[in-house]
Amino acid sequence: MRRNLFLGLLIAVIGLIGIQMPTASFANEKLIRAAKKEGTVVLYHSLSRRVLKVVAAEFEKKYGIKVNWTRKGTGGIIRMVSAEQLAGVLKCDIVSTGDPTSFIRWKKEGVLMKYVTPNTPRFRKGLAEPEGWYTPSRTTFASMSYSTKRVAKSELPKSWEDVLDPKWKGRIAIVDPRKSGPARWWLGSIITKYGWGYIEKLAKNKPLLLKAASTAAVTLISGEVDLLVVSNEHDLVRREAKGEPVAPIYPKEGIVIKTSPVGICANAPHPNAAKLWIDWESGPEGQAIATKLGGYAGILKDMKPFYPRKPGVLDPDAFLRMDEKWFMKNKNKMMKKFGKIMSKK
Repeated sequence: MRRNLFLGLLIAVIGLIGIQMPTASFANEKLIRAAKKEGTVVLYHSLSRRVLKVVAAEFEKKYGIKVNWTRKGTGGIIRMVSAEQLAGVLKCDIVSTGDPTSFIRWKKEGVLMKYVTPNTPRFRKGLAEPEGWYTPSRTTFASMSYSTKRVAKSELPKSWEDVLDPKWKGRIAIVDPRKSGPARWWLGSIITKYGWGYIEKLAKNKPLLLKAASTAAVTLISGEVDLLVVSNEHDLVRREAKGEPVAPIYPKEGIVIKTSPVGICANAPHPNAAKLWIDWESGPEGQAIATKLGGYAGILKDMKPFYPRKPGVLDPDAFLRMDEKWFMKNKNKMMKKFGKIMSKK
């Protein structure tokens, strides 16, 4: 009797497994077929051009779907979306910026379409947007960095405040927060920590203002400046591993963390291809490319970074923090005030 009961339960379990697994596979195959029929996906993306080019090419190679991508900094992407909103039509299927609060606003404005990717359970804690209005694409850490040829280790700043020392006058650069999402997030965190007096003192050291965080390290390599006050940590880790004369600096107060989302545009012309792109970019294959070519730490909890960090430097408890609601409310005022201060330098 017990044996028959056991066999009956076993058969039932096997039956359930046999039903569930093909259903999941079928759903994925159904999406792929629908995406291939659409044949194209249109991206407005702020991911590094060098990385985005490869991620797109590999997607095309795997699925045979053409990727039409436009790469701009966060400010440029936001302006493109705003212009299309005014015209009454969004031409993009996918949008991604380095400013996560833009997605909160776009959600309210009806710019985005819901989609919960199957990758969601694999995301690192706190990264997922539960309703699926947007998906994490990458995490960006804002640190300092320096030229290993032009700055001795004994001279390195240990604190964010150390760069206010007059000895750095004319030797530093800062990515312009009005043009870059990572720099914008850094600005909000620094103001939260130190107030506007920090930016006023920093301006006295006459920093060179750069357009993009993704290419900021070039100014160190060329010898144009000795120190980047704010830089993409992932880019410096990658370049240092390649033997380039640059390295990140981790101030004692902690660095700044920001998640860059990717989302599907409302009424996307190619909705199935857009969903497939979300699965690709946030999944193991897309993340493997981004972590290797871009140096990102990655968004998947079961995937190790391609470039390991020293223990503790990416400890979440040590990050500089700010209130996102405050940031959203004051973002435009912050950009104007930053510009006004820097124009006096």
